[in-house]
Amino acid sequence: DEQIITVNGQEVALKVIPEGSEFLMRWRYSDIRRYLDGETVQPGAVFTDHGTVTARHILVAVDGGLARLLPSLGGAVRDVRLQMVATAPTSTALPTPVYSRHGYDYWQQHADGSVTIGGGRDVAGDTEWTSDAEPTPVVREYLTGVLGSLGVDSPIAHNWAATVGYTDSGLPVVSEELPGVWAIG
Repeated sequence: DEQIITVNGQEVALKVIPEGSEFLMRWRYSDIRRYLDGETVQPGAVFTDHGTVTARHILVAVDGGLARLLPSLGGAVRDVRLQMVATAPTSTALPTPVYSRHGYDYWQQHADGSVTIGGGRDVAGDTEWTSDAEPTPVVREYLTGVLGSLGVDSPIAHNWAATVGYTDSGLPVVSEELPGVWAIG
């Protein structure tokens, strides 16, 4: 059974699994932070402007920002910025998607001829260990240089960044951080 409701202008997906738990997905950071600070919850219930959601277990499953939502994970999960650029269509043909330099660089060409490339995180060093999801000139210039070495000379159409959570072990976190509140990321 699945239901979509809107909470403060944001979609929330509710899905009942066989054990009876409900999943809350696509919440804004501020809404989750209010929940974790106890402003909108008591054991087994989350209160919204549109009603109460009851659940035996709450799963906090995000990519970047997990340690900001659950500070107890601060030593186990760190945010890192990943950056990408996309070009306008080019006549240069790149025959296959590529994962290069042990995953530090990756690119692919799309059906319209445009190319997306990401990576270069190591070029900027420790400054990429951040929750700031703004692209930086250092990584953009590096990615643009890689495009040039591939023969792609089309202009950059988009430049963006996002954060993801990494652990020292490289394994995901699955941990009950508060009674009935599980972190997955």
